[in-house]
Amino acid sequence: MIKKLVLAAMLFSGLLIVLYTFEGVRAGLFEPVAAAAQQQQNAGDIPADVVEKIKLLESTNATERAEAACALGEMKQRAVPAIPALIKLLADDTSTRKVYCGERNWRGGSGEFEKSSPGEQAAEALVLIGEPSVEPLVSVIKSDDWRVRANATSALGIIKDARATEAVLVSVKDQDWRVREKAAWGLGLKRGELINGGIEISGVAGDVRASSINGRVQARGLTGEARLSTINGRLEATFDRLDVSKAISLNSVNGSVALTIPSDSNAELKANTVHGGISNDFGLPVRRGKYVGRDLSG
Repeated sequence: MIKKLVLAAMLFSGLLIVLYTFEGVRAGLFEPVAAAAQQQQNAGDIPADVVEKIKLLESTNATERAEAACALGEMKQRAVPAIPALIKLLADDTSTRKVYCGERNWRGGSGEFEKSSPGEQAAEALVLIGEPSVEPLVSVIKSDDWRVRANATSALGIIKDARATEAVLVSVKDQDWRVREKAAWGLGLKRGELINGGIEISGVAGDVRASSINGRVQARGLTGEARLSTINGRLEATFDRLDVSKAISLNSVNGSVALTIPSDSNAELKANTVHGGISNDFGLPVRRGKYVGRDLSG
């Protein structure tokens, strides 16, 4: 059984969230482009050290491939000619030690080497190269290979570019949970911000931050920390289960907010509105403000 809290402007509570998907993405934006041809320069124009590292991307040794990708990333836009080769490497999920450029022997707190792959290192290199990597990454966001999609999504989640944000919104609806997880992480960095258009979140693991200025925000099946907001639009959030170690914050300036949670949830609810009413199925009293507004706590 589920219970619902409905209010007209703002909600804050102390619960959890994890999974989701988005809509409202412009159709046709992510048609594959011939980015490789656009980025590739004449062989004679490519610096010798870049050529050397590009060759090492095809080494039979996975660690050498990962280290070469890292080195190219450190070269930043000097390594633009390497973009097609790095895109190709995104599919390489061979387990290797994670390469922290210049810190090859870095260990985690457990004393174990952190695991990575040449594909993940290629994604990091493309991030460091920056804006020239965006279109090539977007062009493979719908690859048949989930490893390519996941690593491309991971890179686009970090790069600050409107095209990258739109691509991550596409990945959030991917059929593979590993790609959706990367998308959730990336949107957390970007805060999932949209100016116009609705956002629908459903079935993705990870903490979620999403906001829209003019549009509805709808979230279903979440289980991680969530911060959702809209200026002009309705906000709806439905949870199949809650984790009290996480928090949920829902905020709408000019629109209604509806929260639906299991009836056996162990959580503290706080809600307030300046204009409009509050109703709930929990039997909690709604107090009228001395001058304006209403609030609920329990």
